[in-house]
Amino acid sequence: MALRLKAGLDDLDAGRPVSGKVDVARLISLERDLLKDTLDIVKRFRRLIQSRFHLDQL
Repeated sequence: MALRLKAGLDDLDAGRPVSGKVDVARLISLERDLLKDTLDIVKRFRRLIQSRFHLDQL
């Protein structure tokens, strides 16, 4: 969420409309690593939910 806020503020400062998109090329390595770890957690959670509720069989 902080990454989207920062990206939105950067858009406002540059006079662009706020898109809510994060430009990963502008992230520092720590932010990229945190984003990668977070997305991995989300991916594992989605697999758990699909397995638990048999969503892959629909």
